[in-house]
Amino acid sequence: MHTTIHAYAEKYRGVAAGLLAVLGGSLVLELWATPLFLLLALMLSGIALILARNTSHHFHGGHHHAGDSAFDGVAVVILFIVNIFHPAIDGFSLYEAIHFQGTIAGLIIGGSIVLHEIIRQSALISIFSCLRIKGGWIISTALFGIVLGVIAGVVGATAIERYEPFIDVVTVFAYSFIIAESYYDSTHHKKSTSIISVLMGVVLGGILVVFL
Repeated sequence: MHTTIHAYAEKYRGVAAGLLAVLGGSLVLELWATPLFLLLALMLSGIALILARNTSHHFHGGHHHAGDSAFDGVAVVILFIVNIFHPAIDGFSLYEAIHFQGTIAGLIIGGSIVLHEIIRQSALISIFSCLRIKGGWIISTALFGIVLGVIAGVVGATAIERYEPFIDVVTVFAYSFIIAESYYDSTHHKKSTSIISVLMGVVLGGILVVFL
Protein backbone atom coordinates (compact mmCIF):
# COMPACT_ATOMS: atom_id res chain seq x y z
CA MET A 1 0.00 0.00 0.00
CA HIS A 2 2.80 2.40 0.97
CA THR A 3 4.63 1.64 -2.28
CA THR A 4 1.47 2.25 -4.31
CA ILE A 5 0.93 5.66 -2.69
CA HIS A 6 4.50 6.67 -3.45
CA ALA A 7 4.11 5.50 -7.06
CA TYR A 8 1.02 7.67 -7.53
CA ALA A 9 2.76 10.63 -5.87
CA GLU A 10 5.70 10.29 -8.24
CA LYS A 11 3.37 10.23 -11.26
CA TYR A 12 1.55 13.30 -10.00
CA ARG A 13 4.82 15.13 -9.56
CA GLY A 14 5.61 14.26 -13.18
CA VAL A 15 2.32 15.80 -14.28
CA ALA A 16 3.04 18.87 -12.14
CA ALA A 17 6.51 19.28 -13.65
CA GLY A 18 5.11 19.09 -17.20
CA LEU A 19 2.39 21.59 -16.34
CA LEU A 20 4.81 24.13 -14.85
CA ALA A 21 7.19 23.67 -17.79
CA VAL A 22 4.45 24.76 -20.22
CA LEU A 23 3.36 27.67 -18.02
CA GLY A 24 6.97 28.79 -17.73
CA GLY A 25 7.46 28.40 -21.48
CA SER A 26 4.43 30.56 -22.17
CA LEU A 27 5.96 33.32 -20.03
CA VAL A 28 9.22 33.04 -21.97
CA LEU A 29 7.28 33.54 -25.20
CA GLU A 30 5.67 36.66 -23.73
CA LEU A 31 9.14 37.98 -22.92
CA TRP A 32 10.35 37.28 -26.48
CA ALA A 33 9.46 40.81 -27.58
CA THR A 34 11.85 42.27 -24.97
CA PRO A 35 15.27 40.61 -25.49
CA LEU A 36 16.71 42.05 -22.27
CA PHE A 37 14.02 40.45 -20.10
CA LEU A 38 14.25 37.24 -22.11
CA LEU A 39 18.01 37.06 -21.56
CA LEU A 40 17.54 37.77 -17.85
CA ALA A 41 14.94 35.01 -17.56
CA LEU A 42 17.25 32.48 -19.25
CA MET A 43 20.18 33.49 -17.03
CA LEU A 44 18.08 33.15 -13.90
CA SER A 45 16.83 29.77 -15.08
CA GLY A 46 20.45 28.59 -15.22
CA ILE A 47 21.01 29.87 -11.68
CA ALA A 48 17.81 28.11 -10.59
CA LEU A 49 19.18 24.77 -11.83
CA ILE A 50 22.31 25.21 -9.71
CA LEU A 51 20.31 26.24 -6.63
CA ALA A 52 17.90 23.32 -7.10
CA ARG A 53 20.75 20.82 -7.29
CA ASN A 54 22.39 22.20 -4.16
CA THR A 55 19.09 22.42 -2.28
CA SER A 56 18.17 18.83 -3.14
CA HIS A 57 21.60 17.60 -2.07
CA HIS A 58 21.34 19.58 1.17
CA PHE A 59 17.94 18.26 2.20
CA HIS A 60 18.62 14.66 1.23
CA GLY A 61 22.30 14.52 2.14
CA GLY A 62 23.95 15.15 5.48
CA HIS A 63 21.54 17.87 6.56
CA HIS A 64 19.74 17.20 9.84
CA HIS A 65 18.65 20.47 11.46
CA ALA A 66 16.54 23.25 10.00
CA GLY A 67 18.24 26.60 10.08
CA ASP A 68 21.85 25.44 9.90
CA SER A 69 22.28 26.43 6.28
CA ALA A 70 21.26 29.24 3.94
CA PHE A 71 19.72 26.60 1.67
CA ASP A 72 16.93 26.12 4.22
CA GLY A 73 15.46 29.41 3.04
CA VAL A 74 15.88 29.00 -0.72
CA ALA A 75 12.62 27.15 -1.38
CA VAL A 76 10.64 29.35 0.99
CA VAL A 77 11.92 32.59 -0.56
CA ILE A 78 11.22 31.37 -4.10
CA LEU A 79 7.74 30.20 -3.14
CA PHE A 80 7.06 33.55 -1.49
CA ILE A 81 8.05 35.44 -4.62
CA VAL A 82 6.24 33.37 -7.23
CA ASN A 83 3.12 32.58 -5.23
CA ILE A 84 2.35 36.13 -4.21
CA PHE A 85 3.34 38.37 -7.08
CA HIS A 86 2.21 36.12 -9.94
CA PRO A 87 -1.33 35.69 -8.50
CA ALA A 88 -1.29 39.44 -7.86
CA ILE A 89 -1.34 39.90 -11.63
CA ASP A 90 -4.45 37.69 -11.75
CA GLY A 91 -6.09 39.76 -9.01
CA PHE A 92 -5.31 42.99 -10.85
CA SER A 93 -6.71 41.55 -14.09
CA LEU A 94 -9.86 40.46 -12.24
CA TYR A 95 -10.44 43.99 -10.96
CA GLU A 96 -9.85 45.51 -14.39
CA ALA A 97 -12.25 43.04 -16.03
CA ILE A 98 -15.03 43.91 -13.57
CA HIS A 99 -14.34 47.64 -13.62
CA PHE A 100 -14.01 48.14 -17.38
CA GLN A 101 -15.99 45.24 -18.91
CA GLY A 102 -18.68 44.42 -16.38
CA THR A 103 -19.74 41.63 -14.06
CA ILE A 104 -20.02 38.89 -16.68
CA ALA A 105 -16.46 39.47 -17.87
CA GLY A 106 -15.37 39.48 -14.23
CA LEU A 107 -17.08 36.14 -13.61
CA ILE A 108 -15.38 34.60 -16.66
CA ILE A 109 -11.96 35.89 -15.61
CA GLY A 110 -12.63 34.90 -11.99
CA GLY A 111 -13.60 31.36 -13.01
CA SER A 112 -10.47 31.05 -15.11
CA ILE A 113 -8.33 32.23 -12.20
CA VAL A 114 -9.93 29.77 -9.79
CA LEU A 115 -9.50 26.82 -12.16
CA HIS A 116 -5.97 27.86 -13.07
CA GLU A 117 -4.95 28.29 -9.42
CA ILE A 118 -6.51 25.03 -8.26
CA ILE A 119 -4.37 23.15 -10.75
CA ARG A 120 -1.27 25.30 -10.21
CA GLN A 121 -1.45 25.18 -6.42
CA SER A 122 -1.93 21.40 -6.52
CA ALA A 123 1.20 21.15 -8.63
CA LEU A 124 3.20 23.35 -6.26
CA ILE A 125 2.00 21.44 -3.19
CA SER A 126 2.95 18.15 -4.82
CA ILE A 127 6.46 19.26 -5.73
CA PHE A 128 7.18 21.22 -2.55
CA SER A 129 6.10 18.33 -0.34
CA CYS A 130 9.65 16.99 -0.56
CA LEU A 131 10.81 20.19 1.17
CA ARG A 132 8.26 19.72 3.96
CA ILE A 133 6.35 22.91 3.17
CA LYS A 134 2.68 22.61 4.16
CA GLY A 135 -0.01 23.00 1.52
CA GLY A 136 -2.04 25.45 3.59
CA TRP A 137 0.87 27.88 3.67
CA ILE A 138 1.30 27.63 -0.09
CA ILE A 139 -2.38 28.31 -0.80
CA SER A 140 -2.50 31.22 1.66
CA THR A 141 0.34 33.01 -0.14
CA ALA A 142 -1.53 32.73 -3.46
CA LEU A 143 -4.75 34.06 -1.92
CA PHE A 144 -2.81 36.95 -0.41
CA GLY A 145 -1.34 37.71 -3.84
CA ILE A 146 -4.78 37.77 -5.51
CA VAL A 147 -6.15 40.07 -2.80
CA LEU A 148 -3.07 42.29 -3.17
CA GLY A 149 -3.72 42.59 -6.91
CA VAL A 150 -7.39 43.48 -6.40
CA ILE A 151 -6.48 46.12 -3.80
CA ALA A 152 -3.91 47.59 -6.19
CA GLY A 153 -6.66 47.95 -8.79
CA VAL A 154 -9.10 49.51 -6.32
CA VAL A 155 -6.65 52.15 -5.09
CA GLY A 156 -5.50 52.91 -8.62
CA ALA A 157 -1.99 51.54 -8.26
CA THR A 158 -0.37 50.52 -11.52
CA ALA A 159 2.89 49.14 -10.16
CA ILE A 160 1.80 45.52 -10.63
CA GLU A 161 0.88 46.09 -14.26
CA ARG A 162 3.97 48.23 -14.90
CA TYR A 163 6.34 45.67 -13.45
CA GLU A 164 4.63 42.59 -14.90
CA PRO A 165 7.69 41.68 -17.05
CA PHE A 166 9.83 41.59 -13.90
CA ILE A 167 7.27 39.36 -12.20
CA ASP A 168 7.23 37.07 -15.26
CA VAL A 169 11.04 36.80 -15.12
CA VAL A 170 10.93 35.87 -11.43
CA THR A 171 8.16 33.35 -12.13
CA VAL A 172 10.24 31.66 -14.85
CA PHE A 173 13.11 31.48 -12.35
CA ALA A 174 10.84 29.95 -9.71
CA TYR A 175 9.29 27.38 -12.06
CA SER A 176 12.76 26.37 -13.26
CA PHE A 177 13.83 25.84 -9.66
CA ILE A 178 10.73 23.81 -8.80
CA ILE A 179 11.01 21.53 -11.85
CA ALA A 180 14.75 21.03 -11.40
CA GLU A 181 14.38 20.30 -7.68
CA SER A 182 11.75 17.68 -8.46
CA TYR A 183 14.12 16.08 -10.99
CA TYR A 184 17.10 16.05 -8.64
CA ASP A 185 14.95 14.68 -5.83
CA SER A 186 13.83 11.78 -8.03
CA THR A 187 17.42 11.15 -9.11
CA HIS A 188 18.61 11.15 -5.50
CA HIS A 189 16.05 8.49 -4.58
CA LYS A 190 16.83 6.56 -7.78
CA LYS A 191 13.32 7.01 -9.10
CA SER A 192 12.38 7.66 -12.71
CA THR A 193 9.62 10.11 -13.50
CA SER A 194 7.22 8.62 -16.05
CA ILE A 195 7.46 10.27 -19.46
CA ILE A 196 3.73 9.68 -19.85
CA SER A 197 3.05 11.62 -16.63
CA VAL A 198 5.18 14.54 -17.83
CA LEU A 199 3.43 14.53 -21.22
CA MET A 200 0.04 14.57 -19.47
CA GLY A 201 1.21 17.66 -17.60
CA VAL A 202 2.35 19.25 -20.85
CA VAL A 203 -1.06 18.63 -22.46
CA LEU A 204 -2.85 20.01 -19.39
CA GLY A 205 -0.60 23.06 -19.40
CA GLY A 206 -1.28 23.60 -23.11
CA ILE A 207 -5.02 23.53 -22.49
CA LEU A 208 -4.68 26.08 -19.70
CA VAL A 209 -2.53 28.41 -21.81
CA VAL A 210 -4.83 28.24 -24.84
CA PHE A 211 -8.23 28.47 -23.15
CA LEU A 212 -7.58 30.38 -19.91
